[in-house]
Amino acid sequence: MYKKCKKFEKNGLVIGLTGNIGVGKSLVLKYFHKKGFFTYSADEIVKQEYNDKNSQFYQLVLNLFRNEKKIDILNPDFSIDKNKMLEIMLKDVVLIKKLNDITKKTVLKRLEKFIIYGKKNYKFSIIEIPILFEMDLQKKEYIDLILTIKTQKDFVKKRIFKQRKLTDELYSFFLKNQFDYEKKILDKKEIIIYNNTTIFMLQKKLNYFINIVKKIC
Repeated sequence: MYKKCKKFEKNGLVIGLTGNIGVGKSLVLKYFHKKGFFTYSADEIVKQEYNDKNSQFYQLVLNLFRNEKKIDILNPDFSIDKNKMLEIMLKDVVLIKKLNDITKKTVLKRLEKFIIYGKKNYKFSIIEIPILFEMDLQKKEYIDLILTIKTQKDFVKKRIFKQRKLTDELYSFFLKNQFDYEKKILDKKEIIIYNNTTIFMLQKKLNYFINIVKKIC
């Protein structure tokens, strides 16, 4: 018998979903949504900020490239040219760090609001946060569990090249600048699910995880 956890009788349980590029996080998030979880993605926050010409983030990114590189990264319609950004960042590690710092601060502000909303209004919430460990969110009390998705490197490459049409150079760039989960010590809140075979097998593992969480909480 699983023991019920009194901690979640008043406030819901929040799961942080994380993992590197190409492991299937978006697929997992959609499945949790289908199962009735409140879901949100940090990537959506970043997309919205890039598209909002009135946002502080938008202006900070423009100024970063103008001040550091004397380059304007705007398209004729005033949207940010992400291809131009990538071209520049491929050759500048310092710029990557500065952009990551801006992104982390912006994401954290909005993410905390969604987490608190989910905790107050839903029994179960899952928030996709690719840079969860880079932001040290595992130390935050409002993250109750961490679900890390992993997969084999050759699977990652196939998925990325199929879905995102990356060049070898860009693929190497993303790999080099990702969090190294293999060197990380398993966090006490963390559960790892491997997505190495079929969608059916992944869903089977997720169902098992969901059943355990519901029995405990």
